[in-house]
Amino acid sequence: MLPQTNITALPVSSPGTTGQTPNTFAQTLRELRLAAGLGLRPLARAAHVDFSTISKLEHGRRPSPDVAQALDDALQAGGRLVATAPPAKVRPENRPPAAVRVRTLRPGWVVLSADGVDFPLQTAAALTLMSQLAAEVARAGAPEVIA
Repeated sequence: MLPQTNITALPVSSPGTTGQTPNTFAQTLRELRLAAGLGLRPLARAAHVDFSTISKLEHGRRPSPDVAQALDDALQAGGRLVATAPPAKVRPENRPPAAVRVRTLRPGWVVLSADGVDFPLQTAAALTLMSQLAAEVARAGAPEVIA
C-alpha cells in the first residue's frame, strides 16, 4: 500500500503548452507519482504499462481509459486520476485506426501504436493481433499497416 500524503502542486512542462492551462491529467499523474515516491519504472511495473507511456502521459499525451484506470489503481488514487482524464476519442464504429505502428520494446516484446495509444504485447500475441488487424484493414479498405 502506498503512503497517503498531502500533495503540493508541482509545475509540469509540456512541449507546446507554454503559457497555456496545464494538462490536468499530466499534472495530476506527476503529482501522485512523486507524492508516492515512485520513479517512472516502478510505477510502470505496478500499473503493467511501459515506462515511456507514463513519460508521454506526463508530457501531455492523451491516456486510454484502460491506462488511466491502471495508473489510478497502481497509485491508489481512488478515482482522482481517472476523473482528470480527458474523454476518450470516439472513432466511428467499424472504422479501423488510421495507422498502426509497431516497434520493438525489448526482446520478446513489441509495442503496437494506434491512434496515439500504445499497446505493449509479447511478440507472439502481437503477431496474432497483427494478422487479424491486417485482415480487418483489407476488408475495410483502410490505410495500410505501417511497420
